Amino acid sequence: MAIVAVVAVAFTAGTTIPAVAGALAAVAKASFVTGMVMGLMGVADKAGSDIANKEVSDVDEYAGKAAKDTFAGAVCGALFAPFMIPAAGTGLLGEIPTALQRTGTLLKTMYIGGTFNYTYYDLRERTDGRIPSIQQGVKVFRDGALFSGFIYTAGTAILEVAPFIKNAYKGTKGAAEAENVEGKTKYDNININSLSEEELAQITSDIRCNGGSPIEIPENARIKAQSKNAGYEQISYKWNAGTYTYEARWHTETPGAAQYGRGTTWVVTRTIPGNANGVQKVVQVKVGDTWVDNSIWQQAVRANQTGTATQEQMNMLENGHWLAK
Repeated sequence: MAIVAVVAVAFTAGTTIPAVAGALAAVAKASFVTGMVMGLMGVADKAGSDIANKEVSDVDEYAGKAAKDTFAGAVCGALFAPFMIPAAGTGLLGEIPTALQRTGTLLKTMYIGGTFNYTYYDLRERTDGRIPSIQQGVKVFRDGALFSGFIYTAGTAILEVAPFIKNAYKGTKGAAEAENVEGKTKYDNININSLSEEELAQITSDIRCNGGSPIEIPENARIKAQSKNAGYEQISYKWNAGTYTYEARWHTETPGAAQYGRGTTWVVTRTIPGNANGVQKVVQVKVGDTWVDNSIWQQAVRANQTGTATQEQMNMLENGHWLAK
């Protein structure tokens, strides 16, 4: 049981502290924590013994055992914290030692752990009015040394592997973030109303050429840039080609619209103008490789805004919002 306290000492005092006041504080902290740990373990051990023997010890027996275990743990914590601090600083749950330090530090840690465990055993035997046994003393020393050696080795191994795990995690996270970055552009946070004419001309030209429009925008396209009252920025490019009037609309995320985590997007429409001879105006939205009637598109937009869109409508809206670059 006492060997667990070695870990408590290492965790509470396992930092190299140059200042004397800091070192004394670490010793006091180690003493307190180790005493509390051993006191609680003593109570648990007593309860386990009662259950196994089908007995019920009185409160005084529990209090006595807790007091003795706490006392012995506190003394051991205070005695061994000064030794565990430098050990921790060279490998035991601390920074990874060099190859030359490793063997020496392992042996030192095992010795400290064994001595700690024996000292605790000796104190407990004497507080119970018994003479410590040499045979049992050797056993508890061995157990403490082996346990401390295991903790040292495992801790060092974890610290050596940790950078690789961290780098692998960062790589995976970076890849995931890189996926999400698509559709996030350098103009996501612009305020069109605050731009000068020269700045606006430069930005609209850059977006037309390099912004990722799903359809080629000619240089002579008519441009209209607005900061919309609904809370988003929009740049519209319009041009005529044959019987169609095309509009490629670049806009930042719109409040109340499908968010998808896609950032700034394009929506492209084409219009066949109506005429006085009864030909109806037709507006279509580019969705993937097809063109969808605008009435169907707007129905999906309204359904999305009210939270009633079907999965088919959601898919259409997603495929009709083209990721900007």
